[in-house]
Amino acid sequence: MKTTVMTIANRLHYTQGLSQSQALKAAWQMVKQGKFYTKVRGVTFGNRQKALALKSFTGGLYRGKNSRQV
Repeated sequence: MKTTVMTIANRLHYTQGLSQSQALKAAWQMVKQGKFYTKVRGVTFGNRQKALALKSFTGGLYRGKNSRQV
């Protein structure tokens, strides 16, 4: 679990501009929740839709406003 927390914290730090302390606190909160919401992009490439179908998640897939239909 510590590896997951550190991975999330590093990504928050470098992509969202949070301080290391803030990123670590946010990552621990995410992991303690047990679930959180995110956006998934580029699911039409390769077999990504099939891979997502195999994973257990709540919600659905919605086409973005600017997405072209394939």
